[in-house]
Amino acid sequence: MLICPINEVVGVDADGDGNFVGPNDTFPIPSAFTVGFPGRKAIVNLSRSPLFPTLTGTTRFINDVSLDGGSGIIGAVIGSGFDTVTHSGISTKERYESCYRTFLPGADLDGVAASYFFPGYNAKRLLVTTDVPWRVGSGFVSLRLAMVCLVAVDNHTSKLAILNATEPSAPGLLNGIEMPSKYGLLQGIARDDGGRIILSTETNLLILDPLLLSKPMRLLARTLPSSAPSGTAVPVPQGFCALGAG
Repeated sequence: MLICPINEVVGVDADGDGNFVGPNDTFPIPSAFTVGFPGRKAIVNLSRSPLFPTLTGTTRFINDVSLDGGSGIIGAVIGSGFDTVTHSGISTKERYESCYRTFLPGADLDGVAASYFFPGYNAKRLLVTTDVPWRVGSGFVSLRLAMVCLVAVDNHTSKLAILNATEPSAPGLLNGIEMPSKYGLLQGIARDDGGRIILSTETNLLILDPLLLSKPMRLLARTLPSSAPSGTAVPVPQGFCALGAG
């Protein structure tokens, strides 16, 4: 029977391979009196200043996270709502739109400067990647991209927002791709082994060529199944195909 020590033993991942079972690693053991949990290393919350938290309550939720493993950067997408902030015993409420935000444990990134806000949308899912070349002019550059699945607050439309998150404290919009509504609302995002971007909706998988994400939407003349005039031009992402029931 394992008897927990009075003081917790902090795990050491000596070889940096993401576990504590290597020959020179130290396995973490919680204290018999701990109020934490095994493996805990750091906790950050939605406070504007991670190192000097003043957040005492919030109606916002973190909807998804994605990691850039080499840098330690954590990207998160957060719903809209109110934060309750307390300074010197005085509490105030601050309203925030849904957003993407960069976290870097141990660094004091300003929570507003490190965020990109999406008024009118709910940021649902996120993919952070550094190995998708981004076209600039006739060439490509290497950036840290944050790809955010957005659904309009009226639940009628969705889009893929692509942010330049290379500078953690200043994310900026590179492109916004409107998704054809007939395929449904965006629900998830991932990459396959070939590097393609896979988006999911309620009924379809949408496959995107990452090398074409920087291109503008092209217009296709198409008759819409609504009151729109015949031949109305609708935007369609380039390098796009869909699989599923749509």
